[in-house]
Amino acid sequence: SAENFVTDILVGRIGIQEIVVGYDHRFGHGRKGDTKLLKRMGRELDFDVDIIPAQAVQEDVVSSSKIRALLTKDGDVRGVAALLARPYTLDGAIVRGAGRGRMLGFPTANIRVVNEKKVVPRHGVYAVRAKFSGEDHAYSGMMNIGVRPTVNSKGKTHLEVHLFDFDRDVYNQDIQIVFVDRLRDERKFAAIEDLMAQLKRDARKSRALLGV
Repeated sequence: SAENFVTDILVGRIGIQEIVVGYDHRFGHGRKGDTKLLKRMGRELDFDVDIIPAQAVQEDVVSSSKIRALLTKDGDVRGVAALLARPYTLDGAIVRGAGRGRMLGFPTANIRVVNEKKVVPRHGVYAVRAKFSGEDHAYSGMMNIGVRPTVNSKGKTHLEVHLFDFDRDVYNQDIQIVFVDRLRDERKFAAIEDLMAQLKRDARKSRALLGV
């Protein structure tokens, strides 16, 4: 129960002196615990409770559910950055792919997301920056998230990033993707040549957005 969570875990096991929670925080079995309960038990058990009020950006109340919806339904990484007060990021490990990007003139690093519960933005093409583990420098590029319908990848979602003016062997390295803006939806092209022409347009737009 919520009461037992406070007495047994927060006070008994942790020895809590102060807790900070959001205005709509719920906890305990059946989510029956709330800020009123915390306040009352704080007075009884001698710990302080700080309640953070609703935070709004241009009258839009910030919430995790709203952020998840913007990412998965709209791919609106710019809107998410406004709510988070920082760009949305994704950490992963670089793994070997089929090498199709290099054949198209746009070599890509294939990324396996480290945390399986991490929210991946909606399928599409994004302007991004990337940082490798242990490096401070951020590389500019563009990223595709999707099933690669033009080359028929059997429905499996792939995360691929192409970094501009970059030519290094980075297999098995850890990378962080910093999302800047969404360029377009993923789409199927009639021919590989059409896809290549679109990738060139994507690269020009991405460079303009990133200032490179």
